[in-house]
Amino acid sequence: MLWINVFLLICGNFSKGATFAKDSLQNSIHFVQGVSWARILDKAKKERKFIFIDCYATWCGPCKKMDKEVYSISEVGNYYNDRFICVKMQMDKTKSDPDSIRTEYVDAANLASQYHINGYPTLLYLDSDGRLLKRVIGAMDVAPLLSAAADVVNPDLNYYKLLDSFNSGVLQISRMAPLATTALSIGDTTEGYTIARRYMKHLGLTPLLSKDDIQFLSEFTRSSRDIGFKFFSQYADIINKKVSDDTYAQAFIFNLVIKEILDPEMTKIKSTSKAKVDWRAIQRKVVARYGEYYANRAITFLKVKWAGEHKDWAEWAKYYVRYEEAYGSKTNTGKWQAYHLNTAAWAIFTYSGDLEALDHALAWSGRAMLMDPEPTLFDTYANILYKRGQKGLAIQWETMALKLEPEEKEIAERLQKMQLDRPTWPKID
Repeated sequence: MLWINVFLLICGNFSKGATFAKDSLQNSIHFVQGVSWARILDKAKKERKFIFIDCYATWCGPCKKMDKEVYSISEVGNYYNDRFICVKMQMDKTKSDPDSIRTEYVDAANLASQYHINGYPTLLYLDSDGRLLKRVIGAMDVAPLLSAAADVVNPDLNYYKLLDSFNSGVLQISRMAPLATTALSIGDTTEGYTIARRYMKHLGLTPLLSKDDIQFLSEFTRSSRDIGFKFFSQYADIINKKVSDDTYAQAFIFNLVIKEILDPEMTKIKSTSKAKVDWRAIQRKVVARYGEYYANRAITFLKVKWAGEHKDWAEWAKYYVRYEEAYGSKTNTGKWQAYHLNTAAWAIFTYSGDLEALDHALAWSGRAMLMDPEPTLFDTYANILYKRGQKGLAIQWETMALKLEPEEKEIAERLQKMQLDRPTWPKID
């Protein structure tokens, strides 16, 4: 069981005369300022409230958006103020930080270490004893933020109460999956995997599993020895159809290949010439555990990595394109797929001048724009056109991108370079 002693976690080094300051907007969330953790815990216990911590960074756009568009909403403010002691913790450092922030540097470092905070915002929910109940990474809109709080304050969903029921053997099967997911999210991994194994044993191996069950299995399958590996191997095509992604199961298994076999091999080949890398030995190792498909995929993947490490950009582009065309998803829906294609297209634009490779990148970029017509994706498309020598068309697309995102300085700078016939791509060694 994970018990978090906030008082030991974060030293209370604030002045005795500190007070609970309120936000300037009366109906918004009232975040605590300049108050020691001992007093926060004491106040939470006396008022029978939970604790909400917003871990943010000064440069974080989504954090600022939540301040402006979510925390300021009266429905959010009223709900959180009635039930939580709300705390803001700045996780980065700037030269302009006031003393009230500087005194929290050690506290912020302790939080980052204890809760493995590496994305912003990270939202922490604790009970009045300082025990972590819920951890959310990323910005949330009004509805999900209210829903998260409602789950925390609901006694029937209390993590520690449900964990006691599980350990006593009386927890319903239907509640095991969300309990295991919560355990993993708050860092209680031992309990999480114990619950997950029990639940996965109940599920068994069947193609009739729901999309939620598939997602659950993916979260708790960490090696080729886990039951989820057999499920993804046997029912790959069925899984792909259920999640509307034609390579989901294969990509999941390949991540295990990377973890179990390729990561150690990549460390070896970084300092080895291509002629001396024993590609066949690596291929045989993958074939033995995963089969021919994953072995061929692994070798192509490693050759991309090798070429990048040795700055052989011609070889890198050749194998990068080969890998994406052979193993990349052909699904044409979803923001994540658009992001992946845009990233791949921009990589080719940055490191390759080969027209054939750029043609592939242009096709990927075009697909990405159709899925998610955002200015940054238009920018990628325009720059690939420009590098291919289609200046007029490139300027049209870059102008459109700038009109949609007029504050984006990098797009404006690249448009100016296009107009002056200057390269918009970096010089690569």
